[in-house]
Amino acid sequence: MTSACLVPSHPPLRAPLREGDRFVTVSGRITGPFPKNYKSAARGLRALNRWLKTEAIVEAKHTNSDYHATMWGALDENNWSPADGDGVNLYLFGDPDGFIANRKVVMRDGQWELAINDTEGEAHA
Repeated sequence: MTSACLVPSHPPLRAPLREGDRFVTVSGRITGPFPKNYKSAARGLRALNRWLKTEAIVEAKHTNSDYHATMWGALDENNWSPADGDGVNLYLFGDPDGFIANRKVVMRDGQWELAINDTEGEAHA
């Protein structure tokens, strides 16, 4: 379920992203849940890279872009370069740095709505 009104009107935020958070992409698609935060930095980065790669492939298929689906499918989450992350974040969220907290969505009354993360992780409309 997507909605054209899910376009952030405020600039990208630097805020913590939590396991299970969902986001709206530039095409209006809702992502799968954000991956688990592991104690091991290497394991956490691999999980994040795998999530970004998967979301980029799904986004490419959602927008009928075989070129991008092939390109993102070739990424190796175990050998991830800064350019890989920048490209995927730009493609998915319109921000190469990955500041996507302003794109977080929550389900309210059966509809996805944009949320803003406060310091305690609560979502507010």
